[in-house]
Amino acid sequence: MTAKTLTIFNNGDELAAFMAGMIAERCADAIDKRGVFRLAVSGGSSPLRFFRLLAQDDWRGRICWEKTDVCWVDERCVATDDPESNFGAACEALFSKVPVRNLCRIRGEMGADKAAAEYEAALVSLFGLDAGELPRFDFIQLGIGADGHTASIFPDNPAGTADNRLAVPVVFAQGATRLPRVTLTLPVLNNTRCCVLYAPGASKAGVLRHIHSGAKPLLPAGMVQPARGELFWLMDREAAALLD
Repeated sequence: MTAKTLTIFNNGDELAAFMAGMIAERCADAIDKRGVFRLAVSGGSSPLRFFRLLAQDDWRGRICWEKTDVCWVDERCVATDDPESNFGAACEALFSKVPVRNLCRIRGEMGADKAAAEYEAALVSLFGLDAGELPRFDFIQLGIGADGHTASIFPDNPAGTADNRLAVPVVFAQGATRLPRVTLTLPVLNNTRCCVLYAPGASKAGVLRHIHSGAKPLLPAGMVQPARGELFWLMDREAAALLD
């Protein structure tokens, strides 16, 4: 079983600062060993706090962005200027302010099927993969929803658990309120060197209790278990309020 580290911080500011520092440390280590840092980030509002921190003058120089490739864990099928765009929000908060070597985004505006196929091809090219190989990110930052979803792998839509794809379309039933998406698959998440589930806020308390008590059913966030990497759960006291 994958060893995991669970750390609880007093508040969201402490959590964001630790997360920013962890990315800086892992970046330095990856560049020292392999010459490049490959990072995949998630969307939503939770990571914006540490994104904005990394954009500040006293943090910007701590990461060698010129040797960093940034990819996205998932994306909604919208234009980049749409408020629902993960790429758009992340660029506004951070990536438009730092000299990233490569931004490998999911072009959700193409539609889920085409965007997934293009993103998969982009990952094959970026990592120089042979047929059947998985990309090995240095660091993947994941969030968690109140329903236990992570990336765009949902309890009621397991498309992202496919074992023969790198990225897949996620389309919901007609009439659903959720937008179509593209997500990295669970095998890709579980092939990373380091994965962090970043969970601030009281809205996460119930699902964190469910996952860390070992309750059934097993939710997507609980399926993240890198076979050859490290797994960290980082949360603030509000999120951890119901844990034993």
